[in-house]
Amino acid sequence: MAKDNMIRHTHWNANRFDISGKLVEVIEKLQAKLKEIPEEYRPTAEIDVEMEQYEYDTSYFVQVTISYERPMTAEEIVLRDQHIKEIEERRRQWDLLQLEQLKKKYEK
Repeated sequence: MAKDNMIRHTHWNANRFDISGKLVEVIEKLQAKLKEIPEEYRPTAEIDVEMEQYEYDTSYFVQVTISYERPMTAEEIVLRDQHIKEIEERRRQWDLLQLEQLKKKYEK
């Protein structure tokens, strides 16, 4: 599979309440989440933990994300390609507009 047809898929988003508790229980929950990922993609699985503490408060927010890399589906490839074409067309329209404005400016 071509590298450009791979996507990082978010498997699980959790907050601090989803991963709080006894260490054994948290590890078991994470192992269960790993087992839910198709075996061939497990080597690409990653966990990301972000914490944000609020400036005027003692509270904080923790976000835990588990993701893995997998091939894009045929539908995702079509959507990506459509999006690329739309961006290219917008850039072309912008360039034509700029060209027209420069012609007006310098052809006087």
